[in-house]
Amino acid sequence: MLNKKNVSITSIIYAIIAITILSIFWIAIIKNTPSVITIQDKPAPNFVFNTIEKQEISLENSKTKPIFIYFWASWCANCIEEMLIIEKQWRLYKNLDYIFLGVNIFDTKKDSINFINKNGITFPISNDNNNNSAIEFGLIGIPEAFFISKDSKIKNKIIGPFNENALKIALEQIRF
Repeated sequence: MLNKKNVSITSIIYAIIAITILSIFWIAIIKNTPSVITIQDKPAPNFVFNTIEKQEISLENSKTKPIFIYFWASWCANCIEEMLIIEKQWRLYKNLDYIFLGVNIFDTKKDSINFINKNGITFPISNDNNNNSAIEFGLIGIPEAFFISKDSKIKNKIIGPFNENALKIALEQIRF
């Protein structure tokens, strides 16, 4: 009887270990899968951003160009990683007449400048300390990315972390 009891306890322990390992793998898979939401031709808000470099980027002046807008903050761990991915894609897409814009919410302009200088970010950055654009775009958190077609329609939105492949696919979908 004692052997059967030991076998049962051992089996339960092995089952718990197996479930724990599978759960860890499942969480890792989910974490690395971005939440891409396809939005069918929703008009983009009529935005106007002034970049840190004093360049104005607006929907009105950007018609006929695909636009990528990324909402971020310097203290957001996923944002830090993604900014480097975005920078890499910016260097590839800037000559294809794309508009890239990082919109920092929650940080001061000084913190934004320190972040972009420290990380070698060269694509346009704007600060939105009063969060007006976050409200206009309907943000639910950060990071969030919006992909706007040449006809000023939001085609895709990524909520939460994304990988380089997801960014490339979404950028290509607004290219033509």
